[in-house]
Amino acid sequence: MKEALFFYEKILKANPDDAYMKRSVAELLLENGEYRLAKPFVQSLFRESPNDSFLRDSLEKIFKSENDWDNLLTLTWEDWTILPSRDNLLRLLEPLEKSGHWQKSAELLIGFLQENPFDNE
Repeated sequence: MKEALFFYEKILKANPDDAYMKRSVAELLLENGEYRLAKPFVQSLFRESPNDSFLRDSLEKIFKSENDWDNLLTLTWEDWTILPSRDNLLRLLEPLEKSGHWQKSAELLIGFLQENPFDNE
């Protein structure tokens, strides 16, 4: 991994706006559990492509690893409002609860179950 990072670092110094290289560095760091180091690359790319599912999932992992429940709540709330699915609800419940919004968590869960009583996914 060190050799690859050295290679990417040289390329990024020559061309700091190279999105492909930033993404490659982010993927390498994330694969090796280096969330703190990957964060600036992922955030930079996310600002340019906020609908990229890889970047959204990566930020979710990073925020969870940092116990950054407020930013995770913002991210998962956006997903829930765009697509109120079972999966997005399940991803939203943890940051809601961890950031002290138990009442909202319960309301969303009960409302979803009432609207989707036979959702066995």
